[in-house]
Amino acid sequence: MNKIKNIYTNNKRLIARVIAILVVFSFALGLFTVYDNFRLDVEYIPVSSSKISGDFNGFKIVHVSDFHSRASTLVQKQIFQALEDEQPDIIVLTGDLIDSRSVDISTAIEFAERLTDFTDVYFVCGNHESNYLIADQWGYMDFMEQLRATGVKVLTNETEVLFANDGGRIYIHGIDDPYLIKDRVDIKKATEYMCASLTLGDGFNILLAHHPEQLDVYSDYGFDVVYSGHAHGGQITLFGLGIYAPDQKKFPEYTSGKYVMDNTTLILSRGIGYSLAPIRFFCSPHIIVTELSSK
Repeated sequence: MNKIKNIYTNNKRLIARVIAILVVFSFALGLFTVYDNFRLDVEYIPVSSSKISGDFNGFKIVHVSDFHSRASTLVQKQIFQALEDEQPDIIVLTGDLIDSRSVDISTAIEFAERLTDFTDVYFVCGNHESNYLIADQWGYMDFMEQLRATGVKVLTNETEVLFANDGGRIYIHGIDDPYLIKDRVDIKKATEYMCASLTLGDGFNILLAHHPEQLDVYSDYGFDVVYSGHAHGGQITLFGLGIYAPDQKKFPEYTSGKYVMDNTTLILSRGIGYSLAPIRFFCSPHIIVTELSSK
């Protein structure tokens, strides 16, 4: 009888210890998740090419994406501090400055205007801008008017050229979001159509395009570097693998960082804000600093 009682007592102690460990682990994981959702990750990705002239050596680009009107003073403060530290030559915004599910224009505009205090800013629309246009055309037009008024250069299937004293050129191309015409043709065909409307220049060609899963299209059209967002790094990652991304579905191929296909390099930001669920799991807010150099 005593033996049975001892086994029962020991089992109760073991269960209590397991529960205590699980509680502590869950609490620690919760704290880390909160911390990780408000900790900015700054990633450095150098790009070297024979198409980059000597005067563009050290040219610095900061890539920000998928802001989704995130009204977090803490996160924004880290972004602005990073920009102060890096002193970029240009900033590129690759879509979803707003969130079409809960449109907050003022937060998006204030953030964009603050970015222009540092340097020239280039922007292309994402699927949330496209969704907003479809839902509220007049609201969208007012938003774009305010955005341009801040000094942000909005590229809608357009090209801007940066000139160096040594004759070198950087071409910054921007395509609209394929969601605008996806009801008539699929996303790949829409992307091909917009890329075909652009003309590559006789220098280094950069493309701003929201959708990373169209890398094969960007490569086919010969862009040197493509900046994208949209995937949110999978938003929830386990063992370094993203769980889900829009237009890639489960276990996406393109989530974050650098990808190379033929002669095209994709630089993909995890973004700042949220999509669907208001949480990031092992997937902190993310900006990328690219420094160019000539081979």
